[in-house]
Amino acid sequence: VFIGMVLPFWAVIGGLVGILITVIANPILYNNGILTRWHPGMETVDTLFANNFDFYMSFSIGLGLAIAFVGIWHVARSFGKQHKGEKGSLRDLFRPPPGRGDFNFW
Repeated sequence: VFIGMVLPFWAVIGGLVGILITVIANPILYNNGILTRWHPGMETVDTLFANNFDFYMSFSIGLGLAIAFVGIWHVARSFGKQHKGEKGSLRDLFRPPPGRGDFNFW
């Protein structure tokens, strides 16, 4: 009998891949001197905190900044590609094309 929620298959696979990468990466990071706060005999919570502070926090910040940069770059590039005559106005936001199925919020 299952009690609780059902997770999507790809969410479970993504979590599994993340755990496998962490299990493989942590010894490599420790041997290369990146995980400096960890030592044998540490408990789970202390290990997670030390490893997050040593490596994974900066990795997550860098990954987030890279993703933000790509998103901002695509938005900026799309503004540069506007064609002549396609520029809309604020009034056009509230007048959708007929037959599109929009409904008024007021």
